[in-house]
Amino acid sequence: MRVADPDIDRPRWPKYALVGLLVWIALTLALATRPLVDHVPTGIVNGKVTSEPITCHSPLSTSNAPVHPLPELEPPRVYNREACTSIHSQNRTLIKVDIAIALVGTVVLLRVIARRRGREAPVVGPSAPQPVAPR
Repeated sequence: MRVADPDIDRPRWPKYALVGLLVWIALTLALATRPLVDHVPTGIVNGKVTSEPITCHSPLSTSNAPVHPLPELEPPRVYNREACTSIHSQNRTLIKVDIAIALVGTVVLLRVIARRRGREAPVVGPSAPQPVAPR
């Protein structure tokens, strides 16, 4: 017959999920430090849509400008929109959403872990006085 051991019988998924969330946010922040490449549309030439790859600063940088000056285009090609602005805006929004989800998930998992520990540990307090039997 096996005796129940709370350390063995307790599910470990909350801890694994917490570690997964922390790894996720670390990877998100690591990727947010890398420069982006924005493919800016430059028109239609010979029936084909053309674009120009522009290297932009990372989403965590304060600059929305391209890393290098925009290359000159041969006519009739022209830049159809400002380079790097929309891609920075989209990536910054995604980073904020990732951080918010990770923070909410971390708080929820920490509460689950704390409740499980509180349920398992018996509270030891002063014992109630024993009634005295009349003589």
